[in-house]
This record gives sequence, C-alpha cells and structure tokens, in this order.
Amino acid sequence: MPPYLATCHVLAHLESPLTPEDFRRNMAHNPFFRQDCVAPPLFLNNLTALGLLTFRAPYYQLSAEGKAFEQHVLQWNTHDPAVKKARALRLQQEAKAPRLKQRRASSVCPACEQKYCALYVFILLYSRFLAGQAHRGFFEELIALGGGPEDYFHGLDMPFRQFFYWDRSLSPADYSPSEGAFLKSQVPPALQGLLEERLQNPVPIDWDLPGLSSVDYQQLPYFQGQYRVLPPALLQQTQALRYPALAPYLDPAAPEQLGLLHLGPMLIESSQKRCWAVLRCNEQLQVQRLDYRLKPSFKLVSVKKACYTEQQQ
Repeated sequence: MPPYLATCHVLAHLESPLTPEDFRRNMAHNPFFRQDCVAPPLFLNNLTALGLLTFRAPYYQLSAEGKAFEQHVLQWNTHDPAVKKARALRLQQEAKAPRLKQRRASSVCPACEQKYCALYVFILLYSRFLAGQAHRGFFEELIALGGGPEDYFHGLDMPFRQFFYWDRSLSPADYSPSEGAFLKSQVPPALQGLLEERLQNPVPIDWDLPGLSSVDYQQLPYFQGQYRVLPPALLQQTQALRYPALAPYLDPAAPEQLGLLHLGPMLIESSQKRCWAVLRCNEQLQVQRLDYRLKPSFKLVSVKKACYTEQQQ
C-alpha cells in the first residue's frame, strides 16, 4: 500500500465515529502503524490536539477542519493537473534559488527513520495544508508600513546571526501560565484582547520574502518540533538552545552564535506609531516595543525589550 493510499485509508475510517479499539483493529493492515512513532490511540489524541478530530467519549471523528484537510489530500495526487503545474513551478523556483530545494521536507520520518510513519506524514501534510491557506503572516504588518523583515531583525539586535526558527507563530503551548501573565503586563490594555486572539490562533509564517539575504536561518516545522518528530541530534540541539541547563549538550559542531527563534504576534498601535512584537529568543520569552516613523519610509527609531527570564532574576 503506497503512503498516499495509506493516508486515505486512515482518513476514510475517521469519517464516521469510532473508538480507539475500532481504529486499532481497522489499522491492523495499514503499514503506517507497524513501526510508527506512536501507537494508534496516541495518534488519535495527537490529531485531536491538532484540531483535525473531535472527541466525544468514547468516539473520535473528523472535525470540520479535518474534513477540509481530507478533501485537500484526496484532491492532491500526482495525476492532478494542478499538482503537475505546482511541481513544474517549484522546479523553476528551485533552479533560480537552490536554497529552496534544501528546505524541502523529507518523506522519511527523521525520528524513527521510516517512510511509513503516520504521525510524521500527517504533521507534514497538515503543515503544508496550513501554509497553503490564506493567512496574515508575521511580516505583512511591517510591509504594510513600508518596511520589511530585514528592518525588523536589525532593530532586534539579536545575539546571534545563524538561527533556527519555527514556521508557525508562538501559541499558548509554548509558554507557561506565568509567562502568559507577563505577556499581558507588557502591552497596553487596549491591545490585550488582540494579543490573546493572535496567540490562540497561530498562523504559518512565510519567510520567502526579499530582504533576507543577510539573515542565515534554517526552518524547523512547528508541529515537528511540538510532537518531537525531529532527528534526535536536532531535537537535543534546539532544546539545549532554549534551556540553559541543557547547554552542555549543544552540538560541538554547531555554528558559532547559533540561536533558536520562535516568533509570536505583532501588535500595531498606529496612533502612537508603536509595535509590540512577541518572540522567544533562545530561553527568553520577550516582548519588543518598536517605535517607528513612516516618512519617507518605515524606519525603527528605538527598541525596548522586556524579558520574562530576566524579570524573574
């Protein structure tokens, strides 16, 4: 059974309510669950956390988001004219910018090293599904003001030049309740509702933008990091960057000044010409207040930084 048919087989059985026992029995001959990163019941829990399934004890079933995802998968096969056109366009883009080819995800799970890994394949497909949806990315606000990603990074004055970044915006799963209280304390009351809404609905971040030639970064798919479907060495390295206690385990061969960056929402207060940008920079959860002017074009005037970890110390 090819991976595409195995994926369709999983989705077909999730169209109607079923229990974990039903699902395990139905997947007995599906190659995905022979050497997968998770057992069938945990796989159902993970898809529920992603929002693809609903759970009403003891039954699981595709949610509205899951059904939209299923239709996307069913329509997206190698014989579809739209797929052939998209593939030809991608090959043209890769020929012009070889770096795009390096960032293409492997079909083999880096954690269990299997081509048939349900968790990895579904996370990969769902990430691509989300990236293809219309969304307001992190940098569109700056572009609307006349600036760009490079202006933002220069203003942040990060302690590193080479870094990993998550391709999905910061969400409540990425910080503790006390850190959440810290975030709210750093923005004006009028923007706190918008902050909570943006954090609860994280969006993919598109970095295929001009002006990033001086920034050396590597993409880490958000869901792969969240569900630990990363190569063990890379998982260890990113954890060591985020938590100081694990710093001794940082790969000795890693580039100097390497960092981990996870961007959060940007909140703009046009009347005061100020932005509040949330991000996690290595182990520090930060709120950056950016003062800017619009004429003749976007220009950062000042940057003020508040760090949760430094505040605790």
